Amino acid sequence: MKRGDPRIREVFSQLRQVLDLLEDITSHPHQVAEEVQAAPPRTMPEQMPPDGADKQPVPMLVSIKEARRLIGISNSYVYLLISSGALETVQIGKRRLVRYSSLQKLAGR
Repeated sequence: MKRGDPRIREVFSQLRQVLDLLEDITSHPHQVAEEVQAAPPRTMPEQMPPDGADKQPVPMLVSIKEARRLIGISNSYVYLLISSGALETVQIGKRRLVRYSSLQKLAGR
């Protein structure tokens, strides 16, 4: 980002939220642990909706950034899974895309 970029304000806002969350965690660790345990587990969207009517089907391939977001892990861990063969990828031109079906297998579906 360059100086004067309008996204800077958003980045600082998100950073402030993260810092506030960290402050809450350090000042009330037991309360935060109970909230995390009570939160519903993350689920991945189905390949096709059961009714198949109004929802868009999930793409067959997703970017590495989207794969990371879907399964909630870091970029380096995504690349580790790719190199170990746990995530199947396809290269189209210079882009490397992750097969959505391999994300579902990794998630235990």
